[in-house]
Amino acid sequence: FGRLDQMLNIAGFLCPGLVHQVAPELLAQHLDVNAKGLMFACQAGARQMVKQQRGHILNVASIAGLSHVPGLA
Repeated sequence: FGRLDQMLNIAGFLCPGLVHQVAPELLAQHLDVNAKGLMFACQAGARQMVKQQRGHILNVASIAGLSHVPGLA
């Protein structure tokens, strides 16, 4: 309907493995989805919300965002 009132960032890409064993392509994909994807989505959503002077963005992370998990580089 031309408005963006709420935006939820929930998706994430998990890159299992020890840091010295993770392929560079998987590391790049991990950063593209979990960091750059989040930032680009927030940027696009915020532009629309500023235009309409209203809106909310909610970013959700897994427990891995708060605590280390062995074997998940």
